[in-house]
Amino acid sequence: MTYAPLLVLTVSIFVFSGCAGNSRENKLRPPAPIIVSISIGDDKITSSPSSVGAGPTTFKIINLSSTAQRLTIRRDESEHSTGDFDPEDTTTLKMNLKPGDYELVASDALAVEPKRFRVTKERPSSQNDLLLP
Repeated sequence: MTYAPLLVLTVSIFVFSGCAGNSRENKLRPPAPIIVSISIGDDKITSSPSSVGAGPTTFKIINLSSTAQRLTIRRDESEHSTGDFDPEDTTTLKMNLKPGDYELVASDALAVEPKRFRVTKERPSSQNDLLLP
């Protein structure tokens, strides 16, 4: 019994299956997440940096005021808020920012001046960055 026809058939299946079109689109990864530090004082809000490119962003917020606070990040009709957190406590808020101007507002808006926060064009893809979380 010869195995030649079976061998030819098996090899041709492997060869032609590798030549088939790839319907899976290779999409770019989103930009690498960036961290923005925000501190709420008794009279103002500060952020570092004061502007970032659009994309995934983590806000690390510390309450340096003497009362419990809540931070709200507003843009047009949308807003995202933290829960109330005590003085000298920290909290985190994650957002996917779009380009535009945002306003950072503390819950004690009468005493703490709101801060403008600018988001510029989208940051580049992290497609070729290694060792990202």
